[in-house]
Amino acid sequence: MAGKYQPDHQWTSVNGTLNEIRRLQTDRRYRDARGAFFVEGVRNFVQVSDNHLHIFVIVYSEKLLTNPLARKLVRQFRRAGVPTVRISPERFRTFSQTRRASGISAIVRQQWTR
Repeated sequence: MAGKYQPDHQWTSVNGTLNEIRRLQTDRRYRDARGAFFVEGVRNFVQVSDNHLHIFVIVYSEKLLTNPLARKLVRQFRRAGVPTVRISPERFRTFSQTRRASGISAIVRQQWTR
């Protein structure tokens, strides 16, 4: 099913993107049906980049994101045409599942291998 993801909204809709994140975080059947998953944190984001996985949208908070490598990757992906949603630190913390929010997350296409 991977690769069949069709978003029901434009990625520029902040509320739509945040609702999508919450569904991906909590509903495994929804993730599998969409062929997508949600990642949060600098380490996970860098791994997605290093493995050349397809990113549907990047959500970040300028103030929380202090890691230079992650900031550079956000700029590169934005220049490459990946939709990005910039939100406030308070809004980022509403869906963050970590104690200390790093300020970077993404919705990524599932990629299964045998």
